[in-house]
Amino acid sequence: MRIKLASPIKLYKIAEIVSGILIEYSDITITHIVTDSKEALKSDLFLCFKGTHFNGNDFAEDAIAKGAIPLSDQKLSKGILVEDVKKALLMLAKEHLKKLKLLKHKIAVTGSVGKTTTKEFLKTILSEEFKVHATYKNLNNEIGLPLTVLQASDECEILVLEMGMNHLGEIKNLAEAFEPDIGIITNIGTAHIGNLGSREAIATAKKELLFGIKDGKIIIPKSEPLLRDLPNKVCFSTSDLSADYYLFQDEVGQTCIFSNGTLFAKTPFIKKERHHKECLIAASAAAIEVGISPIGLAKGIANISDTDTRQHIIKCKNRYFIDDSYNASLESFLASYESYKNLSNMKKGSILLGDILELGDFSDSIHYSLGKSIPKELFDSVFIIGNNADIIALGAEKIGFLKDRIFINRNIDRIDITAKQIIENTIEGQYILMKASRKIRLERVINYMENNEV
Repeated sequence: MRIKLASPIKLYKIAEIVSGILIEYSDITITHIVTDSKEALKSDLFLCFKGTHFNGNDFAEDAIAKGAIPLSDQKLSKGILVEDVKKALLMLAKEHLKKLKLLKHKIAVTGSVGKTTTKEFLKTILSEEFKVHATYKNLNNEIGLPLTVLQASDECEILVLEMGMNHLGEIKNLAEAFEPDIGIITNIGTAHIGNLGSREAIATAKKELLFGIKDGKIIIPKSEPLLRDLPNKVCFSTSDLSADYYLFQDEVGQTCIFSNGTLFAKTPFIKKERHHKECLIAASAAAIEVGISPIGLAKGIANISDTDTRQHIIKCKNRYFIDDSYNASLESFLASYESYKNLSNMKKGSILLGDILELGDFSDSIHYSLGKSIPKELFDSVFIIGNNADIIALGAEKIGFLKDRIFINRNIDRIDITAKQIIENTIEGQYILMKASRKIRLERVINYMENNEV
């Protein structure tokens, strides 16, 4: 990934901000930051991150050969030497925030399901009346979020920051660094339950927003008891009239947004799925809290399009793949089924699914429940890929799917097997819903079909 900085910065100044040691460099202006040495160009700052299966320092000399400057925690022939690369990036982002003189609000969005959609809805709505900068796609972690901040221009009035996590302390670090004045927790589900152990622990991780929000509001679903102890909370709902913010769709398709029992705005909103409505009322609540007008809210909601949600349709081999393979939890699968009803106009199709990762000791029970959750009225064939394929299949059989309509591929590296299963057992014009954890990379099935005879 290569990103352009909103404000170019001198290399020596970067070294000062991150308390680093500058090695063998003169006065250079940095305009871009790069995380992949393959994309590095002259005068880029190359971040030498370490991961489970890689070490950016191994590619530092390649970056240097291209004219880039490494930011590393180990001494190289050239570059900036720091104690911690991630901490250094965070320091750069915090320093950049000081330059945003027009900045009025920082809104943090987190939750097990729906945070990206809520963030996109909020960006679209607020853009009616404010200059908004928001997290790009899903760059919501301790690397992606600082990079988002570094791209915010001097004109930015509202910063919308999506905060993801897979362990305790991650949201705390981000919240303390960027100090949002409004937070949204969309819900508490089972995503990353293997790392955290329980929904209660997941709730604790989401509550870490409070380490950054001092006196500001935190927006939560009224139906979630695990969040009821939060201070300065306001609640949203699509079913409870007593919520601070309430959404209702009338019989002619108008979406009505209520604030403290009073109609605030009314506007068309074509999406009917429950989870989209919940994302919309959460986003609307934040927009009202920062001062959007009723007209601005109505116009903003009316401007929400399909590009503001993650699902999109890809035509391949005369079949229509509904790609929702960005990420997965049991709750997000249930939301996907609801979206499928509208995207396919209730035409019976097939589903291609894969493992939900980071479930730990809960893996067997959740994957079995996943198999049992597949709606027979929507899908006649089930294609499964991954280590948990057999247990998902058992769940599907339990609710009545026939064995000869369940197609298993236990080897995620043999995408060709799944591609062949789909071509041989679906018909042209059929809809196929795709969903799994991001690391399964289900899109490889489509890529294989497009480039090979199946």
